[in-house]
This record gives sequence, structure tokens and C-alpha cells, in this order.
Amino acid sequence: MAKRTVALKEMNPSAAEFPRAWERFHREAEITAHLEHPNIVPLYQFGSDSQSSQPFYAMRFVGKRTLVDAIEEYYDRRKAGEDVAMDLHRLLTAFIGVCQAIAYAHSRGVIHRDLKPENVALDNFGLVVVLDWGLAKISDEYESESLLSGNTVTSDSAMGRTLAGEVIGAPLYMAPEQAAGNLEDVDRRTDVYGLGAILFAMLTGSALHQKTSVEEERSIAIAELLQKIATEPSPRPRDMASGIPADLEAICATATQFKAHSRYQTATEVSDAVQRWMAGRSERRQHYANSRSEGRELRTSMMSSVWDLERNVRFMSSLPPIHGIVDVLSGREGDEIATWRERLGVIFRGLLSTNCDFCSVSFA
Repeated sequence: MAKRTVALKEMNPSAAEFPRAWERFHREAEITAHLEHPNIVPLYQFGSDSQSSQPFYAMRFVGKRTLVDAIEEYYDRRKAGEDVAMDLHRLLTAFIGVCQAIAYAHSRGVIHRDLKPENVALDNFGLVVVLDWGLAKISDEYESESLLSGNTVTSDSAMGRTLAGEVIGAPLYMAPEQAAGNLEDVDRRTDVYGLGAILFAMLTGSALHQKTSVEEERSIAIAELLQKIATEPSPRPRDMASGIPADLEAICATATQFKAHSRYQTATEVSDAVQRWMAGRSERRQHYANSRSEGRELRTSMMSSVWDLERNVRFMSSLPPIHGIVDVLSGREGDEIATWRERLGVIFRGLLSTNCDFCSVSFA
């Protein structure tokens, strides 16, 4: 049998005394196994330890680096004055991977309910993996279908009887309906809010409700924080940081609207919006590069014209006072005027021979 490095997740021994903790752990393993996507951690084995009888499951080892680390590195480099254009591009590319994973989970009837940067693993080769499906639920329209098809995922409605009024998820990234404990209102759009909260962290370097959690330089109680999240409008990125691209901020603000019906309705819509912004940014950069190139060509052409004009002015200013000579000769005989005109012609031809830019010069 081929050897490979895996990650093991075991139940906390202190939680093993509670039947609901066993049920949740078993449910998490079943839901994880239920999802097969490149951006979702795959489950290899589920079982119980032969000695302690504690449940565990084995999954792909994806390292210890998370999206939190990538965001911190991005802002450290930006603060140091380094060029971070590619770092932002990588963060947004990783975000699109998270959106695609959540869109797939939704297509399988699974809602994550705990989206945050800590639950997104990254490696050095572009792999993005969404972790920790312990708080996930099966959406109502898929629950009966999955049970009838023989799927063993524990009924979410059965768990809902014991979870009614319970707050589930990380408060700093939590949607208003979660903070209010209205689990019946939690649906795909709750995950859309979570995606917006992750994007908020990328754009500002802070958690969505970080500012809300502090009042007069003191951390407020969890109950008070949840009350604020459940009743007050969601923060906007510009409340935390300046210089954020307006279109990107608008995407984040739409995803984190207080009311679910005002948000993007699917994770795919969020992904598409960010990809359009990235594509438009590249197009704008190309237009800018083209404009700069055309500007350089125009500047060169204008400078050349200025130099030509300068030579022309210098040449014309060096010509003899034609009008004065003509006035002097106006009272002379015709032969004498012809002689002077011939002499002037010699002078002009001599001047023209030393200024090759001129084809001819005429005078009345």
C-alpha cells in the first residue's frame, strides 16, 4: 500500500461525553465525504480508534498555511512599500476558488455556514481548499432527496430541533440572520455573505465585524456583538480603509448586504463579478499602456515639428530685407531691376543649398 501524508481530525475528548457532539462529528465526516471537488478537502477514511474508541477521519494534508497568512503577508509587503499588484491578483484568484467550491457545495445541497479566511487552506502551487464543514447543513430542498436516495447524512431538520435559537459560526464574519439565531433563514445567501466577509478581509486587512466588536477601545461582550450584527447595517470596506477600487468595493458591499434578498443570490454570481473586475483591470492596463505608447509617439512627432519650426524661423530671419530692396529698386530702370532680381536669386539659391529642408522660397 502506497504511503502518503494525511491529516487526522479527532473529536475533543472533553466533548466525547455529549451525544450531540458525536452526532455533529459524524455528520461533518459524512458531509465532507459527500463533496468531491478540487477546492474541497477530500476525506480518505472515517472510523474509530481501536484503543480509545474515539471517532476520527483522515483527509488530505494541505499544510498549515491559510488565507489569513496570505492576507497578513500582503499587507506587510504593502506597508513596506513593495509592489503588491501580483499579491492582490493571487488573493483574488484564491477567492474565486473558494467561490467555486461553495457554488459546488450548494449544487449538492450543502451550506457551509462558517466561511472565514481561517477555513481556507493554501499551498505554494495555487491549491485552494475549503476546510471545516462541521457547521454545514443540508438545505431543505435537498434533505429529503438525500435521505430517500440512501445517503446517510444526518437529517438537518432533526438537529434543528435542538439547535433552534442557537448561534452558529464565527461572529467576526457572521451574517445577520446567523447572529439573530434564525436558523430557518440560513440558506445559500448566508454563504454569499460569508464570501463577502472574506473579500472584505482581503480589501481591508480586517475582519468584517472587527470594528463593531470594539467600543471605546474595549472589546464588547459576544451577546452585544451579536445584537449589533443582527440589527445594524453591515460595514463597508471604505469604513476601514481607503484607496480600495470602487468596483471591487461595490462587489463586497453587495455580497454583504444586511438583507439577504439584496445580496448576490449565488456564489457563482460573486465569482463572476470578481472575474469581470480582474478582466476589466487587465484591459484597462492594456489601454493605459497603449495610450502611453501613442503619447510617446505624439511627443516625438511634436518635438520634431518644433525643431523644424525653429530651423525655419532661423532661416527666414537670416534672409535679406527683400521688401526694402524692392522699394529702393522701384524707381530704377527695368534692366537694373532684372539684375538685382538675378542677384537676389543667387543669394536665395545659396541659402537653400545650406538648408536641405526647403524645396524652394519665392518672393514677390
